[in-house]
Amino acid sequence: MKARSIPLTRIAVAAFLVLAIAVNFILFQSDAPEEGDEASAWNRIDPKDLITADLANPPALAPDIPVSKIPDYKVAGFTYNSANAGIRQWKLEAEEANMYNKDELVHARTVRANLFNPGSLPTIITAKEAKYFLNRKELEVFGDVVTRFPDGFVIRSEYLKYYPNSRDIQITEKFNVQGEGKEGTDRDVNFRSQGFRYDMAKNEILLPKKVFYKMTRHVMDPVTLREKKELTIIQSDYAAISRTRKVARFDMDESRPLKQRLVIIEQPNTFIQSRWAEIFYEDTPDSVHYMIAHKDVYILETEKNKQSRWATCGQADFSKKENIILLRQQPQVYQGGDTVTGDLIRIYRDTDVVEVDRSNAYSEGKQEETQKEKTSEHSKHPKSH
Repeated sequence: MKARSIPLTRIAVAAFLVLAIAVNFILFQSDAPEEGDEASAWNRIDPKDLITADLANPPALAPDIPVSKIPDYKVAGFTYNSANAGIRQWKLEAEEANMYNKDELVHARTVRANLFNPGSLPTIITAKEAKYFLNRKELEVFGDVVTRFPDGFVIRSEYLKYYPNSRDIQITEKFNVQGEGKEGTDRDVNFRSQGFRYDMAKNEILLPKKVFYKMTRHVMDPVTLREKKELTIIQSDYAAISRTRKVARFDMDESRPLKQRLVIIEQPNTFIQSRWAEIFYEDTPDSVHYMIAHKDVYILETEKNKQSRWATCGQADFSKKENIILLRQQPQVYQGGDTVTGDLIRIYRDTDVVEVDRSNAYSEGKQEETQKEKTSEHSKHPKSH
């Protein structure tokens, strides 16, 4: 039998395949990671590392944001309008926003929101971040929150939540709040508190905790005929402000001991305390008083190198047009060894005169009943501004 010959080309191809398999095996064996070799490129890649830099999210100020997830949508120049029954509630604009469909959540950064109130210009809010759920209408904002009301009043905080169905702005007591603005034409107001609430429907503000309220009145000095600033500082546990009635009421928490349940009012050279107090900022010709202290009122007037004068009464009215304090409800004024009582006592702060209706004067322990309808006497105490 004649031997069968194999073509050289087939031998060459077979040899090449064997050589390629051998080389490939050697390469794989040399690069294969040893057990425990954590740095090897052959270890399993975490899927999170596949998120590119432009998709990865920086840390969020807003809580419960799934920053480790890739958002379903990432929108630059984001705008959203919230409405109910065809009525606009709020509008949100942001430099960018992430949308998470599963959570029905939108998280936006560098935001501006307009809160709409029928019959009024919108309230404008700016902040670092905002979030809202698509199945709810509440809007929350976080970080450097600045809220500007239509009348120019501004409040600053680190957090705010808006409930559009009740038209209610709330800042929890966890956050400090600062506010500033003008009341009427002659008063500047600044305040601090823990927490804040504004009921748009009722046009009422509540400062719920640790209130520090400063009012600066611009008045005419009767001596120099130049404008001067009169400062009033009020500290209380909470305050309620009616923007419609233009009055602010300051109260203390009833859980406090009675001795500590006192609103503190300070003016230059004058200290006042009472159970509660009111500030009026209505700018009309009929408005008379800018402040009233109520119940267990104590007033101390002091000035350097002068004799102190103090007074007690049930109510003290601070006149707007004239720099006068009217003491009512069993008023008494004390200075040195002298005591004056009456039905009504007027303290003229610019001229340092005390005027008494139906007075009983006590001097150095001796009582002198004058029983006059109106008695004027010049006090030794200095003027209080």
